[in-house]
Amino acid sequence: MNLINLIIQNKNSKDSYKKLLKLRDYEIDKIVLLGTESCTLNGKLTIIDIEDKNGVLNLSKISFKEEGFLVVISPFFNKQLKLPKEHLEQKIFYLTKPIDINKFDNILKDSSNQILKSKYLQSKQKTIIDAIDSASLNIAIYNKKGFLVYANTLYSRFNEIEKRSEFHFDDIKNCEADFTSIVQNLKTREVYTIEKKINNKWFKSLFYESSENSIVQVCLEETKEKEKIETLRKSAKFFEHSNEGVLITDDKGKIFTINDAFCKITGYTKDEVIGKSPKILRSGVHDKYFYENLWDSLKHIGSWQGEIWNRRKNGEVYPEWLSITTVVDKYTKELNYMAIFTDISSLKETDKKLYFYANHDHLTGLLNKSQFENMLKKTIEKAIRNTRKFALLFIDLDNFKQVNDTAGHDIGDLVLKEVAKRFLKVLRKEDIIARIGGDEFNVIIDNIKELSDIVLISKKLNDEINKPFNIDGKIFYLSLSIGISIFPTHGLSAKELSKNADAAMYEVKKNGRNSVMVYNKTMTEDLMEKVSLYTDLKEAIKQKSFEVYYQLVVDTKKENVIGAEALIRWEHPEKGFISPEIFIESAEHHGFIEEIDEFVLKKACETLPLLLNKFGKNFVLSVNVSSQELTKKNYYQKVRNILNEFNISSKNIELEVTETSIMQDSKKAIEVLKKLRKEGLSIAIDDFGTGYSSLSYLKKLPVNKIKIDKSFILDMISDNDDNDMVKAIVNIANIFKYEIQAEGVETLEHTKILRELNVDVAQGYYYCKPSPIKSIIQNDWSFKNED
Repeated sequence: MNLINLIIQNKNSKDSYKKLLKLRDYEIDKIVLLGTESCTLNGKLTIIDIEDKNGVLNLSKISFKEEGFLVVISPFFNKQLKLPKEHLEQKIFYLTKPIDINKFDNILKDSSNQILKSKYLQSKQKTIIDAIDSASLNIAIYNKKGFLVYANTLYSRFNEIEKRSEFHFDDIKNCEADFTSIVQNLKTREVYTIEKKINNKWFKSLFYESSENSIVQVCLEETKEKEKIETLRKSAKFFEHSNEGVLITDDKGKIFTINDAFCKITGYTKDEVIGKSPKILRSGVHDKYFYENLWDSLKHIGSWQGEIWNRRKNGEVYPEWLSITTVVDKYTKELNYMAIFTDISSLKETDKKLYFYANHDHLTGLLNKSQFENMLKKTIEKAIRNTRKFALLFIDLDNFKQVNDTAGHDIGDLVLKEVAKRFLKVLRKEDIIARIGGDEFNVIIDNIKELSDIVLISKKLNDEINKPFNIDGKIFYLSLSIGISIFPTHGLSAKELSKNADAAMYEVKKNGRNSVMVYNKTMTEDLMEKVSLYTDLKEAIKQKSFEVYYQLVVDTKKENVIGAEALIRWEHPEKGFISPEIFIESAEHHGFIEEIDEFVLKKACETLPLLLNKFGKNFVLSVNVSSQELTKKNYYQKVRNILNEFNISSKNIELEVTETSIMQDSKKAIEVLKKLRKEGLSIAIDDFGTGYSSLSYLKKLPVNKIKIDKSFILDMISDNDDNDMVKAIVNIANIFKYEIQAEGVETLEHTKILRELNVDVAQGYYYCKPSPIKSIIQNDWSFKNED
């Protein structure tokens, strides 16, 4: 049932209208009596019944909230009626009295249809507005002057205009275009577009003119689209500028695109390969089964990768690492194959170099120790299969350390390179040679017939090395110590053969170097003894199992003690006392001497206060310094630190060095000794006369004292040569104004001769044998010469 508003001037008309309208399926929603009340009605269908002019005048009391339909029934023609201006906005139908029922019915029917149509349009308009308002786009409508007519919620929120009563387009922040320029641009195009980045987000605004002469703005965020475009741009850039070659084929295997790297690697231009098959790159290295496996992998797995050899346009065959992937477009289902490859020629070359350096000595180019051990095992296996002999040579370069110490490691390296060249000059191509250590080499001479042949080859090697080495204008003379073991006579394993050849080489060293020796069993026993000594010495150093003994130094004129020499002693729990001459040599060879020297100096400093208390404040304690320690970079500072640690005055310490230790690197040694002298320490040359220093060098040495070696003192009584040597040494000391001290004084006769030579300082068993500190402190030392 339809609702209708009824406005009447005569209340008696109400019932008549009710009946009339009910018959036509209308129900009165609201009845208003003209002249008695004011009200506002909705804009639906409204009937106004007027009986006279007063009714017309009272119409001003009625107003409408929205547009609707009016049916005005009166005794006047419509031109005679002057309705309020507000009412004229409604759609009006006029009827004059008496009412024409047919015409009345037609008006009702027509107005009802129009109301229904209006409701439909309003509903549709609301739906559109709601849709626009909830859209993810910023949408606004401006009039031709640039003022906002409509904006959806997103647009209002984004531009912060919800609470503003009036808003102009030019009030938008961060907008570079003004409204006037937009209007001008729309005169020459249907849609005007602006793109702008705000707060790291991209926006695109589309402007167009509506049929109502308004300007519509649609703004959308396009950040993701921009990122996709940028990704595609970068991908295209990568494709074009990648160092890896790229080609893409269709499902038939025809090339339809390549990149620049493809052209650079293969030598082909784009025009030469587009539309061709990748088969033009085939090198002929791989058989048909290789390619069948490749295509089988692509069909079933969708990818293949591996190393492949291809051919460049110029015919050069080269290796590449190839990866092929099957690509299917998810929309068109179109199938393509994408191949990415890298030229690995340089890697292959690097692999060769890595293999070489992994198996060869970097300096000389000879095999290294690891690879030589592999070759030795293979040679043993071959010799067993073929029942034949071979020789293993263990070669040590004599006195090479002096080259490094005197000329430097750079020169030493050049010497080693020249040594390797000379070895190769003598040896056969089938012989195997390796550098296994700093100055040590191994050689395998296979399929030998006579032992004499091996000895002869070894001597040829030594003769070649005996020739002078002229390196950067410096001349060096070297020799070889060569030990030989024979398979299977001297061992069946690589370890045993190496051990026995090493033992033979050490035997050569022991007997003066510069020679060749074939292994025998006695050498193994000597070697085992050395190994045992090394093991025990290492443990003794770890456990600090040494003791320091003291041998007093006497002023023979005053017959009193003026000092002592600190001497290291080692009592083995099973072997008893081991001579320092034996274990010191082993310590120097194996690099333990630094720890032993430090132990003795610290122990000496620890006991020195007891000795000063016993013998007086001028007592001087002597400590031996090894050649290896003397030229160490930090030796001077180490001595200072130890003296400071024990609060010892430098004037109470004397350091004893040998001529040999100074001459190994005289420049460095003299520099260190000068610094020690300046610090206040006394410096003595020990075992003088047994070394090889010249008088010119002796003059340069910053020393206080010369100690005559005991070998001259012991035999000076019976041997005129030794007696003359002692006299010569005394004269040298007097010339250079050095103090002089005799070692090895064992008899009264020695003391008398020495006094005659004005040697007034002595040490030896005549006065005191080396003793523990307890004996030195507890005994009463009084020396009365028996004339």
